[in-house]
Amino acid sequence: RDYQIGLQRARVARPSRRTEASEFAGSLMPARARALIERHILAAANRRDEMTLTLPWRWLALVPGQKVAVPGEGGQWMIAAAQLEAMVVKLTLVREPPALPVELSADPGRALAEVDVLPGETQLALLDLPGLADGAADVPQVFLAACGTLPGWKRAALLRSINGGSSWEDAGGTAAPAIMGEAATLLPNGAAHIVDRSSHVDVSLMHGGMTLNNATPDALLAGANIAMLGGELLQFERAVPLGGTLWRLSGLWRGRRGTEAAMDQHAVGDAFVLVEAATLQPVPVAVGTAHLSILATGLGDGVPVNASMSAPGLALRPLSPAHLVARPQPNGDIAVSWVRRSRAGWGWLDGVDAALAEEVEQYAVTISPNNGPSRTISRTTPDWVYTLAQQEADAGLGATSVSVSVAHIGRHSASLAAQIEIPL
Repeated sequence: RDYQIGLQRARVARPSRRTEASEFAGSLMPARARALIERHILAAANRRDEMTLTLPWRWLALVPGQKVAVPGEGGQWMIAAAQLEAMVVKLTLVREPPALPVELSADPGRALAEVDVLPGETQLALLDLPGLADGAADVPQVFLAACGTLPGWKRAALLRSINGGSSWEDAGGTAAPAIMGEAATLLPNGAAHIVDRSSHVDVSLMHGGMTLNNATPDALLAGANIAMLGGELLQFERAVPLGGTLWRLSGLWRGRRGTEAAMDQHAVGDAFVLVEAATLQPVPVAVGTAHLSILATGLGDGVPVNASMSAPGLALRPLSPAHLVARPQPNGDIAVSWVRRSRAGWGWLDGVDAALAEEVEQYAVTISPNNGPSRTISRTTPDWVYTLAQQEADAGLGATSVSVSVAHIGRHSASLAAQIEIPL
């Protein structure tokens, strides 16, 4: 078993269609193997020529195994059997194959061997993603991305725990190696409603075998170059190699799928994961799971690698309201309004409102004067009136401004709040 399996073939020009395969437990150079199989097949073919000779008793010295020549018959013959009966020697002869050289020209073939590369240590990233498909998710969208610190890494076996590590269950294996790394520079805050062409971020990938590609705006609209950087889901138009494992990303589409709240929370060292379906392993998680832990063991790991997260469920959280504005009215009231966003309404359809995706439309409006107690009211429509009387009451308590925040209440959780400041 220390050698790769090799094969040599030989044929004989005979009408027979018989095929024979013989195993040889040894290691031979191709030329000697070819000569061996040629002798074997020619011997088998020639021994089909058989004759019987009847001779006087004085030929009794001839015994099986001897090679003889027969007058009038070409080549050599071997005595296969000898019998003495009534002082008559009866010999059974078979034809011997012609002599062959010890070595014959042969093609050794070629080995298609994989390059022997080290796997490196396993790197994990648990991603709590917003809904990336059409429609609203009913369970958390948790995925595991994994790769190695060296190009030879292929996969790792997984264990899962949802009780803080008290018990573990088999979770299969990782998906194909993901493209992962970390931010080498700080990505500044941006805007989610325009393409950010003034900012860029440099990311250092795990090893030199990882690459990133450019994408056209049409390709980005179709879902290309989606990446998780820290807590922000973004897309990038251009990826420029800077040498080694360093890449510069620009032409950024920021705060994708409702992650704009994370745009001002970046830091050097933020985890970077390219979001591709083939490289993400779904991790089933029930609604309300408080803690999730994953253990991975690959060929290059001395000890299992751990990744964990608390309270996954970003895909279940409604999006914060947009376009929150306060407009003074002729009677002194202030009309506050906003636009509902939907976690099931990513497409922009003319003439059609975004799907609600929740059981009811409900908002929590919190009024927080800079001096005085806060209060929260519930609304079922995207508006609220801050009456003149309420303004005078807040001002009477010493408030000079009021912060109004609006959160969309969903069936699983509340959205992050949109906020506006109203001077008094």
